[in-house]
Amino acid sequence: MATPTNNSITPKVGRPKKQLKKDQRLTVVCTESERFYISKWAKEKGLTVSDYLRSTAFIQVENSNRPEFSREARPLLVQLNFLIGKLKELLEHDQGLPFTALKQAGIRSTLQQINQLQTTLLPYVN
Repeated sequence: MATPTNNSITPKVGRPKKQLKKDQRLTVVCTESERFYISKWAKEKGLTVSDYLRSTAFIQVENSNRPEFSREARPLLVQLNFLIGKLKELLEHDQGLPFTALKQAGIRSTLQQINQLQTTLLPYVN
């Protein structure tokens, strides 16, 4: 039997190195039934649980249609959120009771301001 000499080059044997090493761990806490369904859905797609959760998370991000607003639009968004909160408060306070004319006027005014802000924000959408 011939033994290899020090000068001979032997090809490496084994698993090739990965381009992108996944070395970060993320722990998810769920119920037994949630774990069952996640495992079942992963198996149906032919994926590991990790690959299934990763792909599902990134699909959600890709499918989100949230517009991004420029820096100049942020004060307008703050104002819009304030008006929406004000409108919600007007509508929830006396739930089930008839609206007074003053309250109806406040709601109309708030809705008009929201509509104006909405049209003002349209050019800022990226």
